[in-house]
Amino acid sequence: MIDPAREIRPEDFATPPNETYSPDYPESVAMHNEKVRQREELKRLYHIQEEAKARAHFKREQERKDAIPFSEKLAMELCHRVAGGEFLTNICKEPDMPTISKVAQWKKERHEFKVLYDDAIRDRLDIFEDEVVTIADDSENDFKLVKKGGKQVKVLDAEVISRAKLRVDVRKAHLKAYRPERWGEQSTLNVNNYDALDPANMSQEELEKVLQDLEEKNESVKEPRAA
Repeated sequence: MIDPAREIRPEDFATPPNETYSPDYPESVAMHNEKVRQREELKRLYHIQEEAKARAHFKREQERKDAIPFSEKLAMELCHRVAGGEFLTNICKEPDMPTISKVAQWKKERHEFKVLYDDAIRDRLDIFEDEVVTIADDSENDFKLVKKGGKQVKVLDAEVISRAKLRVDVRKAHLKAYRPERWGEQSTLNVNNYDALDPANMSQEELEKVLQDLEEKNESVKEPRAA
């Protein structure tokens, strides 16, 4: 019987290298099957145990990060990094940074910080406007060499072009959301339902999360292989 109080380790359900059984004897087969069943049960309980540990650790970390006090130095670092093109969701994953909800609270309670943060968002948009052009104009890796008929020929690399288009579209989504007067009709983004963004009906935190999802989709696209 498995003791529910003890901690399960991977070696507890590892198959012994010298384990044998005789298929000609039902008792041996039954004993072997029972050992396999017990190991599978231990493996299942191990995953449950580790998930519980991860949730508890995450909760403790969130409580610790929520207790990080506001400081002018920390506020300036946050705003400086956002202005440089980083996402708040990524910044707040770092152990010495507050949670996103804590930053949102600071913006509500501290007018000067909110003004600085809004300025940082606008500065980031300036970077994105430049990148829309520079990414689209960069054709250095648009072609790759492949072998056809025993010869090397240059062909368009659809993977590179698709990734560049996605990177441009992600930035257009930001510009459409925050600068609709200039980019609202120009954005051609069509990734799931994100082209239906309506900033007027979303809080800044909700908008940041949606746009971060787009950026993560961009980062998840497979890097082009070298020719």
